Amino acid sequence: MIEKYISIVKPYYDEPHRVFHNWDHIAYGLDIFKKLDTGTTEQVIAWLFHDIIYDPTKRDNEALSGQFARTCIKENGDDNFISLGHVSIIINDTMTHIPSLPISGLVLDIDMSSLADNNYTEFERQRLLAAKEYAFFGKEIVMAGTKAFILKTLSQDSIFTTDYFKPMEAVARSNLKTYLDGLDQNKKFNDIFITIK
Repeated sequence: MIEKYISIVKPYYDEPHRVFHNWDHIAYGLDIFKKLDTGTTEQVIAWLFHDIIYDPTKRDNEALSGQFARTCIKENGDDNFISLGHVSIIINDTMTHIPSLPISGLVLDIDMSSLADNNYTEFERQRLLAAKEYAFFGKEIVMAGTKAFILKTLSQDSIFTTDYFKPMEAVARSNLKTYLDGLDQNKKFNDIFITIK
C-alpha cells in the first residue's frame, strides 16, 4: 500500500521550486521509519503527504495537504483501512510542530530531526536550503522569519516528544543557538540573495 502512495506523491515533491521540502526530505523520513521499524500506516501516510502542497507564499499548505491526502485515500478505496481523521490531524500538526494527539509525535519529531544533526555543516546546509525556498521575499524578510522560527523553537519546553528523539534535544538546541548567533554575518546565507538577483 505504501509503495502505491509513494508513486502518487513523488512527482509533487520533484517540483522545481522545492529545494528543502522535496523528495529528499520525504525519503529521509521514510528511512527513519524503516530504521526504527515503527510507525502506524496513518503516520507513514501522513508523512508522505504532509508537504505535498507547498507554496511558500501561502499559510494554508498543511490544511490543503490534509485535504489532498483525504481525497487521495478515498479515491484509492483505502478509507476503510486508514483513519482519515488521524492522517489529517498529524498533517495539520506539522504546522505548529506541537502534537495535538500522541500519534502526531513521531512524525513531528522526524520532521524536526535534521535540527539535531551531529554534523553542524550538514545542519547548516539544511537550514540554508530552507531559506532558499523563500529567497524571493528578500533578505530582510527571510532573515526575520528564520530568527522567529529559531526563537519559537527554542522557547518550547521540548523540541522532541518521543523517546527515540528526546536524547537529541541538546544537540538541536546547540545547533539552533549557534546558527542564530552567527546568522547576521553568515556569508552563505547572504550569498543566497546575491545569486537570485
